[in-house]
Amino acid sequence: MARVTKEATVRREELLDVAFDLFLRTGFEGTSIEAITTTASVAKGTFYHYFDSKDDLLVQLVSRFGEELLGYLETQMLTVEGNALERFRTLMRLSAGWKIARYDMAINYVPFLYKTENYTFRHRLFDAWRQRTRPLVLALVSQGALEGTFAVAEPEATTDIILAMWFDVADRMWERALAAPDEEAFANVFMKGTDAIWEAQERVLGAPEGCLRAEIDMEVVKHGLIGMRQQIVAGASGGDIDVNGRHQ
Repeated sequence: MARVTKEATVRREELLDVAFDLFLRTGFEGTSIEAITTTASVAKGTFYHYFDSKDDLLVQLVSRFGEELLGYLETQMLTVEGNALERFRTLMRLSAGWKIARYDMAINYVPFLYKTENYTFRHRLFDAWRQRTRPLVLALVSQGALEGTFAVAEPEATTDIILAMWFDVADRMWERALAAPDEEAFANVFMKGTDAIWEAQERVLGAPEGCLRAEIDMEVVKHGLIGMRQQIVAGASGGDIDVNGRHQ
């Protein structure tokens, strides 16, 4: 039988897909490189052609996660009509729904991102995602300023403030949540923190109170967060989780 040769990009994506499926079933720490190569029917040398290590593979999976979300939002927002407030609300709903549907991914990604040795990578990754998100948000803020839907002094600066809440404040929330003593406290950090971000966002944009709350069932979210925390703790034995850029 002739040997099947695939393009490098196709082979790399297949390995990422196989690894991702295994991570969902057995967790990152419970999945070996041998398990990945056996499932993918490739030699270990093929694995190391694309990835320096299992950690490197996870870095690429996390990066792909963000790229897929942002690509999805960019595509969806091209056809979303309405005023800036309506379109901003749609952006939030689309983003929240996409993340909730894939929260199992975060169970593997979060402990990795918040390990001490990955502090620099985490912030570089968030910076890249922030820059790609900026045009989406700026377009909405600028539209709102022009039509009077939002009361903002300067769209560029306002966009920077919104993105700081989405990325920097959210990062701090993860740090506090991971340091929480139990599942209930972990979930409450996010429930209260998310509500605070929504409220601050409305004030920054000069939007009516309560108009920019994402249309999601918060009880479902809380249940998912509690389950996530349980699985994160169970899978975090491979290394310290970084909550302040230092070993705990």
